[in-house]
Amino acid sequence: METPSARSVIPEQRWTFSNVLSASRFVLAIPLCWSLWYGATWWILFWALLSAATDFFDGYVARRLRQVSDFGKILDPIADKVMVGSAALTIYLSGRVEWWLFAVIIVRDLLILLGGIFVQRRYAVVLSSNQVGKWAVGFVSLSLMLCAMNLGPHDLWIGISMVSLVVSFAVYCWTFLTFLRKA
Repeated sequence: METPSARSVIPEQRWTFSNVLSASRFVLAIPLCWSLWYGATWWILFWALLSAATDFFDGYVARRLRQVSDFGKILDPIADKVMVGSAALTIYLSGRVEWWLFAVIIVRDLLILLGGIFVQRRYAVVLSSNQVGKWAVGFVSLSLMLCAMNLGPHDLWIGISMVSLVVSFAVYCWTFLTFLRKA
């Protein structure tokens, strides 16, 4: 006989609507990078806005439809990293930003990813993205798009990117260390 405190374990459904929205950013990175490479300003804007919309709505839909899952917590930030990393690489290769900005973006993302993998493997816990990280992705994405379209002062956009990358990395480090102290 089952006690009131016992509950059955329901397997997690991976391909929910919210996770499909997250996964779509892997595909959207292709036309975005093509547009960035060829300097197709209106297409850059279109693909960037569509990607941003999927990033916003995947989390909204997951919470609204109660589809928040460990798979989604992993898929969403990886999709963000692929989108921003591929855009940064394309913009760097086209000569519109310096190599070190691309390197900072990639190294930060790799360190966050490795920290998440460590916690998941060692403690079987998936750490969620945080709002500061989401804002940083937004600022970096916007800054990269503005640099790619040659709009406004590049130094300002790069400065905003660097500040948001450093602040978000510090928050991720704090979260990681706090988790390890409590684990």
